[in-house]
Amino acid sequence: MSSRKWLDKRRLCILLFFFTAAALFAAVLFVEPVVGVSDQNDFARVMYGVANPDQEHFYETQFTQIILPTYNYKPFPLSALIPGKAESQVWFVLAARMLSKLLGYGMFQMWIYASLLGLCYIASLTLLYAALFPKQAAHGAALGVLLLFFFLDGRWVMWFNSLYGEPVVFTGLILTLAAFFKARGEHKVIWAVLFGAGCFIMACAKLQAIALLLPAGMLAAYLLWRYLREKKYAGAAALAACLAVVVFSCLGVYGKVNGNYSRETNYQSLMTGVLVDADNPLAVLADFGLDPALAGDIGKNAYLQAEEYEFGQPSSTRVRTEFAGKVDNQSLTRYHLTHPRALLKGLVWSAEHALISSTQKDYTSGKALGIHPAGTPVTRDHHRFTLWSSLRQSLPHSFPFLVIVLFLALAAGGWMLKKRMTAHAIALFAAAAGGVLQFVMPYMFNGRCDTAKQLLVFTFLFDLIIFALVLFAARAAKTIPRRARQPKK
Repeated sequence: MSSRKWLDKRRLCILLFFFTAAALFAAVLFVEPVVGVSDQNDFARVMYGVANPDQEHFYETQFTQIILPTYNYKPFPLSALIPGKAESQVWFVLAARMLSKLLGYGMFQMWIYASLLGLCYIASLTLLYAALFPKQAAHGAALGVLLLFFFLDGRWVMWFNSLYGEPVVFTGLILTLAAFFKARGEHKVIWAVLFGAGCFIMACAKLQAIALLLPAGMLAAYLLWRYLREKKYAGAAALAACLAVVVFSCLGVYGKVNGNYSRETNYQSLMTGVLVDADNPLAVLADFGLDPALAGDIGKNAYLQAEEYEFGQPSSTRVRTEFAGKVDNQSLTRYHLTHPRALLKGLVWSAEHALISSTQKDYTSGKALGIHPAGTPVTRDHHRFTLWSSLRQSLPHSFPFLVIVLFLALAAGGWMLKKRMTAHAIALFAAAAGGVLQFVMPYMFNGRCDTAKQLLVFTFLFDLIIFALVLFAARAAKTIPRRARQPKK
């Protein structure tokens, strides 16, 4: 095939991919009954310039798990745009807020927010498709089908109709990978900038995602080496500057979110994780220097009614005073590292709740969206383009299975290094490193609370690894010597 014909077919495949992805996204998210994920008191942290339209009945809304299609406007804090002052999600909220007003809406429109974030996600996915496009158009078409199958699954798409940080992480992650694969071949400044933008969107979306700085650093180190080797100093400087901004922003987000939120998660890590899996809970309380009377609240999360606690509500002065200087991220990390047996019990628990992209918060809303549903039926799941997530949920939910997948990823990465597919190997190793961190962190720092949702980023990285393993298997099958596959005469 001539290079011109190949380019024409490549462009056609890329255009078809973009419009197919957009059509799937719209069909999943905007065809009634509308799907999404309800607010469980988490949206407030990112509601910059928008407000709940009926705060008085908010907890009633929570209980009935109804998504809100609109929010009130409130003054937008311009200081939130300063790097480090707010999560990266603020940019999408601001853009949707401005567009809602520009189009004449009297309230903030969630469908506009979902569309803008989804457009960024689909564009990033299309850029990744273009970067990975193989030499044969037929193989390129197969690659596109795989990307749609894994990453436009309906149970991923429904998260975009919410103000949770997870879809922002997904978007940043795909953009980071797309820019990485473009930059390793073209060494242009624009790809270095887009790589930095992807890292910013991904790592600054929520507190848990800051750990993704490690895999991002692995990718960045390789790109920096490539830029310097090719003497593309402008690109190297742009990459270094972007990464400095990302690290600074992550430190700011950590400081902003770490206060009250960490007190709650530290409580849950101790009471629903450490003490539940400890052989001798009283001895563990003594090791932390805590009152043994806390044993009466073992297994309780931080959000129960005050009368349900024996020692005291986590937000009470008594509990805060008791925990001060004794239970924090550092002391919890130290405990888990020195008690591997207890940590393993917790990870086995986490494995049982992994590989699920839907939680108890999922629902389809029906046609009657609003604060007072008045008996509107609410279901817990939907089945629009959800073949892959259904198959994934049928996989073994066990710790040994996840370890096997990890070793397969490492073996595949080693094979890629041997075949001089260094960029692909680095990307796979980075996904594996990010997956390990995202698998371990929820239990270590939040105990046995909200486990399936806390593992969503891990599950997305799992999908990336499975996608890479499928491509690896196809590539390995092609490289088997033809004569070795022919039967002996």
